[in-house]
Amino acid sequence: MARAGRAGDAEDETQAVPALKAPRPRRAVGVRGAAHANLPPSWVLGGAGAAVLLLVVAIAVTAGDRDDAAPPAATAAPPLPGSPAAPEGAPPEHVATIVDRPGRLELDAAGGLSGLPGVSVNVRRQVGEALLAGRLPGDAGPAAGRANVASAGLELLAPLGERVSDERPRFLWRRAAEAPARVAVEVLDASGVLLAESPPLSGSEWRPPRALPRGRPLSWRLRFREPGGEARTLPDWATGTSAFSVLREEELAWREREVDASHGSLLVEAVLSAQLGARSEARAALAELARLNPGEPRIARLRASIEAIPEP
Repeated sequence: MARAGRAGDAEDETQAVPALKAPRPRRAVGVRGAAHANLPPSWVLGGAGAAVLLLVVAIAVTAGDRDDAAPPAATAAPPLPGSPAAPEGAPPEHVATIVDRPGRLELDAAGGLSGLPGVSVNVRRQVGEALLAGRLPGDAGPAAGRANVASAGLELLAPLGERVSDERPRFLWRRAAEAPARVAVEVLDASGVLLAESPPLSGSEWRPPRALPRGRPLSWRLRFREPGGEARTLPDWATGTSAFSVLREEELAWREREVDASHGSLLVEAVLSAQLGARSEARAALAELARLNPGEPRIARLRASIEAIPEP
């Protein structure tokens, strides 16, 4: 009996364990079903709203990762007319080296200019473009600059139809053999008011003893007597004029600030002087630059362009 009991125990131990039943899947509970499930409808609506919000965020993140959603890369500015095209992705080709007071300036085919780190971006771009094009910016200067300025063996030279920096500019004229022995210089404002007058002079230049007003249209003339004693002026107000003006303080300060930042660059001085209408000063700076760069064709073209700026 005891043996039979043990066998029964063994039989009980080897009985198969009943399989667990998988839980039945739950159906989504709507608002109506929420009432039967004793769930507040606000829970169901809140859960649905959260699901929609998560879906919107996922779509936005996916769109942000797309390549076409990124901002387009900046494109390089087109090269100036006449400049050779550089291979895509390559730096512009080097086209010239200019010796200047600060050192060597390097010009590339896009008008980029290195060697002037202190000047403003706009001025460096303007100087590079002028050098690349071989043309200075043109400002014809004060209106009615030169007309009928030679007569009776005299010819007015400067300033004529331009601006000057000095409040006491040098007035220059040329004398021929038949010129009157003595002449006087008269400086007038636009209304004809006499601002400065020289004593009778036998030479060919004069500087006023006092400063002339800045930023106002001015003119000058020579007064003399004909051999027969008749009083004349050159130019004659009826047939011509010789206008000029003195740079305003802010114009002068701007140019001086940029030239100082460039460590005295003659090229910067020439370009900015031409832009302001101070052609004689631009001409002088280019003459010195040409001495530092003998035979440089770009400097030669700049010098030719200052003479080609039309006068009023």
